[in-house]
Amino acid sequence: MAGTIALALLVLPFAQGAEARPERLKGPLAICFNYSSFDLPAGQMLDDFKAGTETMRARVKGRGAGYEIVESELWEMPADRGTLVATYGDTHIYRLGDERGAAYAVDGPARFFRGEERRIVRLQGRVFAGDARDAAIYSRFRIVDPATAPCKHRFVYGWDAMSWDAAEAGDRPAPNHGRAAAAKASW
Repeated sequence: MAGTIALALLVLPFAQGAEARPERLKGPLAICFNYSSFDLPAGQMLDDFKAGTETMRARVKGRGAGYEIVESELWEMPADRGTLVATYGDTHIYRLGDERGAAYAVDGPARFFRGEERRIVRLQGRVFAGDARDAAIYSRFRIVDPATAPCKHRFVYGWDAMSWDAAEAGDRPAPNHGRAAAAKASW
């Protein structure tokens, strides 16, 4: 009996968190994670958010989408960062190539590493062609302090939030990282 009660107490918080999860977030919408932000465009949705203590992942689906966002404190800075394809302030985008096709790394100043540049986000999925067309996606990402970013939703993960949590950030307008930033991307 004591074992059953202990098991119920362990499972109960996770079951409650699962019920609070919205089905999907639909664009247009500015979204923040622990260390980055991005603009989800109209016609796309963020789905399947999963979080751990140092890493989160979510999928973007819809028109012109089909990719996964992985944000982590655990990426090691590789000797070969990839090919630098764009810079937006302190955010640097690198094209990576592997056996699965094109992917992108988003590097920038990491609060968890004394502000030094670190790899923070990886973008991967079938939508990436490995050419200039991909700028329409990666140009919407920034490495930021979410406390200062005008995001409509914030996903929290880590030791302080062991289950899913999204906080409304008020009615501030979403930043426009999209078309203007994509036009500045260089190859």
